[in-house]
Amino acid sequence: MSVAIESLLFAASEVEIVAASKVPTVNIVAYTGGLMSVSGWGPIVVDLKGIDASAEQIGILADHDASLKGIVGHGVDTELGYETLANGVSRMLAQRDEEHRDLDIRPRTLLVAPEMQWLAKQLLQSEYLQRLAESQPTGNAMKAIVNLEVEPRLSNPHRFKYTSPKSWYLFGSPADAPIVVAFLQGKQTPTVEFFGLDSEPHKLAASWRVYFDYGCALGDFRAAYKAKGEA
Repeated sequence: MSVAIESLLFAASEVEIVAASKVPTVNIVAYTGGLMSVSGWGPIVVDLKGIDASAEQIGILADHDASLKGIVGHGVDTELGYETLANGVSRMLAQRDEEHRDLDIRPRTLLVAPEMQWLAKQLLQSEYLQRLAESQPTGNAMKAIVNLEVEPRLSNPHRFKYTSPKSWYLFGSPADAPIVVAFLQGKQTPTVEFFGLDSEPHKLAASWRVYFDYGCALGDFRAAYKAKGEA
């Protein structure tokens, strides 16, 4: 339960409620745990009382009304698994521009922290999946659908803010430019300079100087997909 609570304690910023034939979906950029005023709905709050962190959906209530008519949307569990990975791949593939033209951005890489690499390997390398219902197919449609990369810095929040060992990412190909990297004069290897024994007359020693000139920046945000890895 503490995991679910901590994942919801962010700064309130922006709320959008999209009506549909089913229960409306609620897109929350950030949340403090307090009341949010949404036009047409009044006060909105994510009620954490009795929350089930293992549930796929978490009810979002209007005016703390716990009845069915009080549910105005739900939050979705994004823990890495077959369904959530399939959803991430589908969402990236289905992106379109303002004129409804397909962007054709295909996920190529799944990035996880070291703690999640074993689960990721199971999802991407297993031939079969165990199904509860006998009528469901057992073939693993996620097998080798993307490449796997492991980044230790994702589980080091002491040095890198906004990281979590539970978070996972999908990236498109380098041509889709989710991240742009530039090198000074196009040199993509470190520069090594050697200073021999005669470089310093007062010291009997040799030395080296190594430096690497490069820079990086976020590119097309649509070529990257992040999941918090928890509800």
